[in-house]
Amino acid sequence: MLAGALVAAQSDQSRLPENTTIDGIDVGGLETDVARSALERHVRQHLDEPVEITTPDRPGFAVSVSPRFLRARPQIDQAIEEAIASDSFTHRALTSVGLAGHNDVALRYELSETRAERIVAQVQNRLGKRPVPATVKVVGKRLRVVPGKEGVGMDEAELLEQLRTLPEAISLQVERQPPQVDTAEAEQARITAQALLDRPPTVVARGARLRLTAARLRPALRFRAVAPRLEVLLAPDVLGEPLREVFGSLERESRDARIEPNGDRVTIVPEQRGVSLAVARAARDIVANPGGTVKLRLRAGVPDVTARELRKLNITARVATFSTPYDCCLPRVTNIQRGAELLDGTLVSPGGTLSLNEILGQRTTDRGFVAAPQIAAGKYEDAVGGGVSQLSTTLYNAAFFAGLQIVTHQPHEFYISRYPMGREATLSWGGPEMIVRNDWAAGLYVNAVATDSSVTVNLYSAPLGRRVETSTGEPTNRVEPETEETVDDTLKPGERIVDQQMGGSGFTIAYTRQVFQGSKLKRDERYTWRYRPVNALVRVGPEPDTKPTPGRGGRTAPDATGTTTDGAAPPSTTTDAQEATPPAARVTTAPAQTKPATGGTGGTATTKEAPPGSTTTAGDGGVPAG
Repeated sequence: MLAGALVAAQSDQSRLPENTTIDGIDVGGLETDVARSALERHVRQHLDEPVEITTPDRPGFAVSVSPRFLRARPQIDQAIEEAIASDSFTHRALTSVGLAGHNDVALRYELSETRAERIVAQVQNRLGKRPVPATVKVVGKRLRVVPGKEGVGMDEAELLEQLRTLPEAISLQVERQPPQVDTAEAEQARITAQALLDRPPTVVARGARLRLTAARLRPALRFRAVAPRLEVLLAPDVLGEPLREVFGSLERESRDARIEPNGDRVTIVPEQRGVSLAVARAARDIVANPGGTVKLRLRAGVPDVTARELRKLNITARVATFSTPYDCCLPRVTNIQRGAELLDGTLVSPGGTLSLNEILGQRTTDRGFVAAPQIAAGKYEDAVGGGVSQLSTTLYNAAFFAGLQIVTHQPHEFYISRYPMGREATLSWGGPEMIVRNDWAAGLYVNAVATDSSVTVNLYSAPLGRRVETSTGEPTNRVEPETEETVDDTLKPGERIVDQQMGGSGFTIAYTRQVFQGSKLKRDERYTWRYRPVNALVRVGPEPDTKPTPGRGGRTAPDATGTTTDGAAPPSTTTDAQEATPPAARVTTAPAQTKPATGGTGGTATTKEAPPGSTTTAGDGGVPAG
C-alpha cells in the first residue's frame, strides 16, 4: 500500500491538489485551465455582491461596499499557484491513502488604493472622532508641539486587508484609541527639525554650491505621522525652488519619440533623454545631515515613448486621406481647428479603438471651443463646439477608405452638400458617437490639419495589401420640405417671424463598402440612411379679434408677406455641428448584395479608393454649406 502511495504522490502536477477549494469553490483534481474558468465564472457573480461592513458595538451601523466601486481585479493565477505550491510530496502521499486534510486557498483581489482608502475613511468617520496624533506646527520662527487626542476607531489596516478578499461581511471591533503618535515622540521630532534650522546644510553639484538658510527651509517643513513615530520631512515642491535657482541649468527636459508625416511617408524622430534634479532624494538627505554637505543627485528622465516602440507599430505609409471644405473665419471654423489640434498625433495600436468624443473631450469655452450653429431636433441652434461634426465626417471618410472597422457612427438629420451623400458622421457630447477600430496588424497614426478653408485627415499605417471599393446609389423616396407654423402669443396678431428658411428635400440614400486585403475580401457592407427635409420654421402671432369692425365687417387679415415685422429678410440656414438623433432616422448595416459597379451605368455612381496622396470629396444639393 505504501508503494502505491509513493506512485500516486508522483502524479501529474498540472492538476490542482485533491481536497482543495479556492474562495469556497471546489477545484480539487481539476486541470488548471478548467479551474481558472470555474473561478472566472464565480468572480463575475461575486463582483455584483456587495460587502457589508458592520460592528457589534454599534447596532444598526452598516456600510455597503460594491466590489466594482473598488475596481476589484481577481488574482486568480496567484491563487492557483498558491494551491499548487501547497501540494507537497507528503500531502500527495497522505491524500492517496485518504489521510490528507482539506485545503482552502483565499482568493485575493487587487483594489484601487484611492477608493479603498476612501471607504476606510468613510467607515472611520461614521464610527466617531478618529484619534488625532500629536504633531509639530511652525508658528512664525518657532516650532510648537501640539498634543494628540484620544478617539474612537477600528484597526484600519485590518479592514483594508479584509477588503482585499471581498468577503460577504466584515465585522469590526470598535474601541477607544490613544493618539497614534504621543507627545514625547512629537517633542523628539521638534528637536530634530530645530537642529536642521539651526545648522542648515550646504548642497553641492557639478562645482556649484548652495548654502541653505532657516528662512528657506522653514516653509518646506512637514511632519507626517507614521505610528508610532512622527517623521520630519521637507516638501519637494517647496524645496525645489531654491535648488533650481542655483542648479536649474543642469536640467534638460525629456522628449518623446514622435512620428512626423512627410507626404506619403513618415519619419520617426528619436526620443531625447532628459535630466532632472532629484529633489525628493535631496529633501531626505538634507533632513539627515544638519550642518553637513549634501551632494545633489541628478535623475535621468526616461521618455514615455521611444523610437523602438514606434518602429514596432510598423507605421510606414499613408493609407488614406480625406478633406472637406468650409467658408473662412466663421465661429465653427474655430471649433474645427481646435478639434483637429486635439486629434492630430493620435496613435492607435493594432486592435485598438479611436473614439473621437474621448479625444476631443467635452466642448467648453475653457477648453478653447466657441458657440456656433448645430442641428438639434430638426432645427438649427447655437451651441459651444458647433462644427466639430465636420471633423467627425472627415475622419469617418478617412477611416472608411483606410478599411478600418466602423464601430459606430450616425449621419446628420439633414443632407449637407459639402459631404458625400450618406457617408458622413455627426458628433455630440453624450452621443451620437464616432468610433472606429484599427483591425489591421499595424499601428495607426492620425494627422489632422485644419486651415482657413478646409480640414484634412491623413491616416498612416502599413499598406498590408488593403484596398477599398465603394458605390453610392441614387437618392430615393424624396420628401419635399414644408412650412411648420407655431403660434407665439408674444407676437402681435398677424405677425410672422421666420426662424428657419426652407431648405433641401429629404431622401433615402444607400452606399456600399468592400474592404480587401490583397485578394481576400475582408469586409462587405451596405449602409442606408434617410435624411429629413429642411422644413421652414415660422412663428405666427395669435388670431386677431374676430368681432366685426364697426362700419367695415369681416375679419382682419394677417400679414402673409413671409418677412419679419421690421422688414428684415428671414435668417439664412446655417451649418451643422453636434446633432441629435432624428425621431424617424436610422442607420442600417448589412452585407452588400451586389458587387460595386465598375462604371456609372444603371443609375449607380461608383467611387474607388483614392490613391495615397490624393483628396476625395463629393456631394451636391441639400442645405447650403456654412
